[in-house]
Amino acid sequence: MTQAIDPRGQAGSLPFVVPRSRLRAVGHGTSWLHLRNLPVDHVRMMLPAGLEPGPQSTAPRGEHPVLFMLVHHRGVRPSFLPIGGMDYLESLVAIPDLQWTSTGHPYRGPFSYMPRLFLNRWMPVFLGWVYAFPKLRERVIRSENAFSVHHLLTGQAILSGSVNHEGEPGPVADFPAFAPIEAMLRQPFVQPVFGGIPICSYLNFHFAEARIQVLHGRMDFQEAYLPGLSVGSLAFDANNQ
Repeated sequence: MTQAIDPRGQAGSLPFVVPRSRLRAVGHGTSWLHLRNLPVDHVRMMLPAGLEPGPQSTAPRGEHPVLFMLVHHRGVRPSFLPIGGMDYLESLVAIPDLQWTSTGHPYRGPFSYMPRLFLNRWMPVFLGWVYAFPKLRERVIRSENAFSVHHLLTGQAILSGSVNHEGEPGPVADFPAFAPIEAMLRQPFVQPVFGGIPICSYLNFHFAEARIQVLHGRMDFQEAYLPGLSVGSLAFDANNQ
């Protein structure tokens, strides 16, 4: 579920106050996720003015965690609609454990920020702009064990990857190594808009009902589509998320 943050609707569980909003969306999804530690100076290049890497406990000194995700969304719709919704693919980058550069904020962090999202359908792109997510309509393709993203107009490759599944899926509690990632995904997402005004949203992944599985594979970056990223390959397995 996605909603603009409203602490009054969260029984005081969020540590800061924002204007009330009733923008909510619900749906289901299957995600491939890879956590990678990148040089902190590279991560700074991906951030908008006003945000900086904050305290974190998963990456060694001089590095910062970054999440790469490919999500197959299903039945995404406004919460007041009981059925229907949109099905689409989304490739995204999320940077957790961020904070405001200014120390004057009553809540300084942690936040997550998404600098780029590629989607294969126009409508969720338009709706994502309501939350100030920088979504782009591109060609996103997924098969059972692989995915690719290409520019919509030129067909030029942006990134691709392949995965293999290890073991059996199970509840989140059976995978203690996932705990740091779960904590990152529970952070509110902040997206600065014109004038520096932030829009914050909370993504409820319903981890109590989720099932996860270990993956190993690789990601290939054919284009440095963000500052701080470079063309090349990343391999991952159970030892490096």
